[in-house]
Amino acid sequence: MLRSENVEYSTFPAVKIGLLAADKRARGAGKRLLYWAIDYVATTLAPRLGVRFLTVDAAYDTDSDPHYDISSYYASFGFEYAIPDESLPPSQPFRTMFVDLKPFIDAESELA
Repeated sequence: MLRSENVEYSTFPAVKIGLLAADKRARGAGKRLLYWAIDYVATTLAPRLGVRFLTVDAAYDTDSDPHYDISSYYASFGFEYAIPDESLPPSQPFRTMFVDLKPFIDAESELA
């Protein structure tokens, strides 16, 4: 994963959001929550915990009508699939995604 940095580990420390949701009536709340979570983890938790990644379980439900897959929403924030070639539908009602916090941490340190 971090071969460009000569890191050969297959697992990394991360903070997990789990299933993030917002009521449809609270337009924009999910986006604000996600921005806050990324900022808080990158600026406050990462330096204290030594985490490099933020993960989320992106809901994936083929039983609903219409089919529900929120992963493209998270992808718009830079999240990537933890298992890119995972067969669909996944064995759980979600797909795990991650974002590297290093760019956020670096940007914060440049501002300081």
